[in-house]
Amino acid sequence: MRSEAKMRLIKRRLVCCRYLFLAMGLVALGYCTVVLMDAALYQSWAQQQLKIAAGSPLKANRLGVMFPVAGAVSPRQQRGVPDFHADMSPVGELDIPHIGLSAIIAEGTSAWVLSRAVGHLRDTALPGELGNVVLAGHRDTFFRRLGTLKTGDVIKVITPQGQYVYGVLFTRIVSPGDTWVLDPSEGRTLTLVTCYPFYFVGGAPMRFIVRASILPNRISKARLSRSAEAPTKVAARVGNVNHDHSEVL
Repeated sequence: MRSEAKMRLIKRRLVCCRYLFLAMGLVALGYCTVVLMDAALYQSWAQQQLKIAAGSPLKANRLGVMFPVAGAVSPRQQRGVPDFHADMSPVGELDIPHIGLSAIIAEGTSAWVLSRAVGHLRDTALPGELGNVVLAGHRDTFFRRLGTLKTGDVIKVITPQGQYVYGVLFTRIVSPGDTWVLDPSEGRTLTLVTCYPFYFVGGAPMRFIVRASILPNRISKARLSRSAEAPTKVAARVGNVNHDHSEVL
């Protein structure tokens, strides 16, 4: 009798565990669905804003990012857009044909930004400018196929000011302390940064970078007047930026 009672107790516990794990799985699935839907919503909204900016009078915000002047976006175009998206300034669109990537670039590299877009690192050059444009992305979303890029592959950045085409110079695996990848450059370069290994469970210990250089004969409607950021300004924030990347990529 005792053995039968014990077996019934074990069975009840197993049933409880089964339903508990099922509930946890449904919660996790629901969370992932919400995150993916929110990212898709932001991408769609930002695409529309960039199209509007491309055909509207522009002005620069304090970051130097160009936006339509007040009134350029109609209430009808803004309808249904969550207010929190307005803080994620769309810089442009990243297009890498070799890996089938097309994603919006948003200003900033916080966890909030990187869950919805590719992030532009503050205090680095903007696309087409002199200096080093640094873009960060998650290894399990937008940048999951970044490791397949090779020398000569094309990377396009489309902004309201024009399209800039970069050619990959090299890829490299570096440690989080290798802050030289964020340093300004004398030419017009682009650096993509993500965590490595790509399929590592938990916080990845290394970083994977792609360095590319602009192809001058592939620039359309580009404004190249702004000079590079002063090296001292960027270097002063490299430590903090690298620490942020180690947490969110």
